Amino acid sequence: MRKNKLVLLSAMLLMMFFVACGGNKQKVESAPPEKGAPPAAAPAQAGDAGVVPAKPEAAAVAPEKAPSGNGTITVKVFAGKKEGEGLVTVSTAEIEPKVVAENQPAGKPIDLPAGTYDIKTTFTTAVDHPVREFRDVKLNPGDKLEREIQFPVGQVTLTTRSNAKAKVKLRRQAEGRPREDAKEEPWFETMPVTNEPFIISAGTFEIEVQTGTGKGKGFKVKGVTVYSDGIQTIPLPVQ
Repeated sequence: MRKNKLVLLSAMLLMMFFVACGGNKQKVESAPPEKGAPPAAAPAQAGDAGVVPAKPEAAAVAPEKAPSGNGTITVKVFAGKKEGEGLVTVSTAEIEPKVVAENQPAGKPIDLPAGTYDIKTTFTTAVDHPVREFRDVKLNPGDKLEREIQFPVGQVTLTTRSNAKAKVKLRRQAEGRPREDAKEEPWFETMPVTNEPFIISAGTFEIEVQTGTGKGKGFKVKGVTVYSDGIQTIPLPVQ
């Protein structure tokens, strides 16, 4: 009996020991700083002395776009102060040019995309159809470009004794004494008639008048000189 009491007492003491240990838990807190110790440093931030701020990521740069939109080019042709008729052809200014407007009437606006162009203008009022060109004409969106071209031409009337109308062939004559092996210039396609005025470029020409029935070579005259902006009447020694 006494032995049982001792065992029971031992068990009760052991239980009280475990209860005392489990109920005496304390929260762990950081120890207060000692007197005289410097305060803890705050975390470094951008803007503080000696701290280099992080570089923002560079934004992607979009490639420049070629200018888009249309503009217009207007070409006018003049003989002195008088406006004449002509044809305008526009090509891209490239190694392999592309015709974008062909034989457009002079004086009329030509609508084109922005770009760089070569312009060829033919003065159709003159019987020899002289040509002038502009290179590398830059057209920006919204531009309204105008070009005026002066052609050095003169007005000529070839008269005959009978005032009859006969067809006249003309071609340019080389200045000075031609060489024996020199090739002759081709005749102009357009043939004016005698006793009526016509326009032709300034220069020296050879003419051939179709006389009689028009058969044969006709009557030739060399050294006919035309002056720019002049008005000339040239009598021919033919009927």
